[in-house]
Amino acid sequence: MSSYPKWLYSVDKALIVQDEAEHQALEGNWYESPADIPAPEAEAVARAELIAQAEAKGVQVDKRWGDKRLAEEIAKA
Repeated sequence: MSSYPKWLYSVDKALIVQDEAEHQALEGNWYESPADIPAPEAEAVARAELIAQAEAKGVQVDKRWGDKRLAEEIAKA
């Protein structure tokens, strides 16, 4: 169970979210610790795999989507 407010970290910044709704509204990849941020090459491979999965299911990928949205669209397909 997560408690709020809490810090979240991305590759290029950190911010505080006040509640679960704010957390879920974030686009892109966010982590609860800076140590959890994957190496850039690992993140690029993971994204490429998501795009391949989406295309295999016939999902038209919008390049502006973050990985979270992309995974949601794959799950819906």
